[in-house]
Amino acid sequence: MTARIDSGEPFLKYLNVSKTPYIFLTAETDDFDEETIAAWEGEGFVTTYVPFGNGGRDYVDRMHAAPDQALGLNDQYAIVAFGDAASACLEAYVKSTPRLAALIAYYPSRLPDPQQTRYPMHTTVLVHLLSFQAYKYPGVEEGFAESDLDEYDAAAAGVAWSRTLGVVRKALRIASDIERIRDEQLDHARKGSVQKALALTSQNPAVLHVPSLTGAFHEEDLGDFYSEFFQPSPTSLNCKLLSRTVGTDRVIDEMSLSFNHNKVIPWLLPGVPATNRRIEVVIVSIVCIKAGKLFSEKVYWDQASVLMQVGLLDPNLVPDKFKEKGVEKLPVVGAESARAAVRGGSRRINELISDW
Repeated sequence: MTARIDSGEPFLKYLNVSKTPYIFLTAETDDFDEETIAAWEGEGFVTTYVPFGNGGRDYVDRMHAAPDQALGLNDQYAIVAFGDAASACLEAYVKSTPRLAALIAYYPSRLPDPQQTRYPMHTTVLVHLLSFQAYKYPGVEEGFAESDLDEYDAAAAGVAWSRTLGVVRKALRIASDIERIRDEQLDHARKGSVQKALALTSQNPAVLHVPSLTGAFHEEDLGDFYSEFFQPSPTSLNCKLLSRTVGTDRVIDEMSLSFNHNKVIPWLLPGVPATNRRIEVVIVSIVCIKAGKLFSEKVYWDQASVLMQVGLLDPNLVPDKFKEKGVEKLPVVGAESARAAVRGGSRRINELISDW
């Protein structure tokens, strides 16, 4: 096995490569959010919950004892702590704990003095606060990341989860193959291999084409959607990947599509018969991978441009009440917007801005 040594990382950190990823969750309640536990287990982590109890020395001793009892000789682990438990862990793990690779603290009730606190080089520390320059979660309350609490906020929890998972994976040097999963799932869907596509899809997926409000939110419905409304694609379809951004649990693709609209395409233009017109459009797909399967996909594109290209939208047809206000033309463009994205420029840039 070859380990890549990054600049500034302690060499000994790479001699202790964990074979099994361990996560120790800890919070104030006697039991913990089953959804969060399942999420970590779905990512391949051996997950243990340690309740905060009455805190104090007894709690710290239990936190140290739990990994000692569970880990093998060369195993490392991460701690994800919440509330008062997070505060206690931030204070307890200032001293070197050789096998602790990452400490994640969600909304701790108090923080150690940053001027006097230095954590060991081999332990990565990440803190989620309700108001913090790097990771700010406005409009939420303590408990936003725990789905069994009233304060739970799905959007903020999702962002925090991605950040946490990224830190833990990096600390434990766990490779991710979400690109492969994304590409295989899409390839099966495009080819009409519905069962193979669903095998790489979670049981409750959310696939949404935002401009047309098409897609599916359950596995059975997604199977029907793929087989009846997503395929077959026009034989003239040309798909080109313009860019790809890979995050901890997301793959974002910017793609250029061009084809002849010679058949009904329900996911793009539902209810519109073939027009035999050429369509050029750039779409952006945001895919979330959880537990090794597609969890959600949101797809965006300029629907006004598509409607204009097939003849369903005339930019000169301005409603009278807007004509009276001086609007002469609808601020939409056709294929030129997609071409500009592909070329990286356009002579028609800002053409719709009268004062340019």
